[in-house]
Parts: sequence; structure tokens; C-alpha cells
Amino acid sequence: MRPPRTVLVITSAADATANLVIEALNERRAQVARVDPADIGAELLFDATIDDRGERTGRLCTASRHVELAEVGAVYYRRPTPYATRFAHLPARQSAFATAEAQHGLGGILRTSPHQSAFGLTVTKDRQYVWLGEPNGRSWNLPA
Repeated sequence: MRPPRTVLVITSAADATANLVIEALNERRAQVARVDPADIGAELLFDATIDDRGERTGRLCTASRHVELAEVGAVYYRRPTPYATRFAHLPARQSAFATAEAQHGLGGILRTSPHQSAFGLTVTKDRQYVWLGEPNGRSWNLPA
């Protein structure tokens, strides 16, 4: 099995800082997939299964990317559009129900992909960076 290698960026489409992070990751030839949870529906589809051993399989699909959950090696989470925005057109009770379901379903998948021991974020006075595996391993500097 190949080691996970996709960086999942969870943010809104208008997040300029995330754009800089994505640009830096692309310069380093990292595979990047950008997801806004509020796009759930036709613009963001997902499925996931957890087996008896706790192993997860599944995928996230946007208009431009199909990401296997097993391929996600790191997650950058920054200011996604609130889930409630996606369901604002519904009556209040239906909106609240749909928002809660999306937060628990998709949110649960996003919060546990990858396992938290697979990556980290280190901030020092000189730099801030995301790393995979261990702090001295493969890493990407983040804009300060």
C-alpha cells in the first residue's frame, strides 16, 4: 500500500490565505484537493465505510477531484463556509436537521482523515509548517 500523499484543504472558495497555502503545496508538487463542506450535494459527494478493524475506505468527489480517503495524508482546515449556509433555503427545522446531519456525517469523515498521528503543524518564531509522519520528515512551510 502506498503512503497517503494528498493534502486535503478544507476551506471556502474565497479564502485568500488558503490560496497561498495551496500555491505553495503545488510548487512542491504535492497533490492537493480543496473542499468546502457547504458544497455538500451535487458539488460535493462522499461515501465512507469503517470496517471491523476500524479501517476507513471511501472517497470525496468534487467537480474537479476524486479523492480516496486512504490517499489523504494531511488536512489543512481554515474557515470553511458554515454548513448552515448550504441549507438556508429550507424551513428552519429542516435546515437545522440537514445541517446537523451534514456536520456529523461529512464533518466526522473530515475530522478523522487522516489519523491525527499521520501529520502535524509546528509553529516556531522562525517558521510555521505542516509535516507528514514526523516533525523532521517531509514538510511544507506555511505563509506567516
